[in-house]
Amino acid sequence: KEATTRSRELLRSELKDLRNRSKEPIVIHFTAQALVRDDMVFVLPADADPDDEDTWVSVREVLKAVKDCPAEHKLLILDLAHGLVEPRLGITVDRVAETLETIISKEEPKFRILCPSSAGQASLTSEVLRCSVLAHYLDQGLHGPADVKKDGISVQELFD
Repeated sequence: KEATTRSRELLRSELKDLRNRSKEPIVIHFTAQALVRDDMVFVLPADADPDDEDTWVSVREVLKAVKDCPAEHKLLILDLAHGLVEPRLGITVDRVAETLETIISKEEPKFRILCPSSAGQASLTSEVLRCSVLAHYLDQGLHGPADVKKDGISVQELFD
């Protein structure tokens, strides 16, 4: 199933629906703008107001929804670490990767998480591809080339 979620309500509905999934393996590619406030990463759905925290979705809410999904094998791709202009300071800041890394290490989820960058690194996006570089290569790999053993794509094959 492929979903393009643009509103906070639709996003929360999709996250809630993960509880009703089968035990079949699931890959969730979550790509959005995000920002950090008070040591928490927040996702900004398309209808979010950057000045209104009530329109944001906490990454902890996303992690909990994936945790509650009954699928035995889960891969969550958090393609969130894209630079933003900080309206209050007027400069580009990106603490998303660093904060996300801290949150994930504290939460210790029992499923795999793939992020485009680690603390201190920058995630690349492409205007030509109209997506992140990570998203482009994930899409390429998931359409077959990553399945080296021809027995279904493993996380390691996708990584390679």
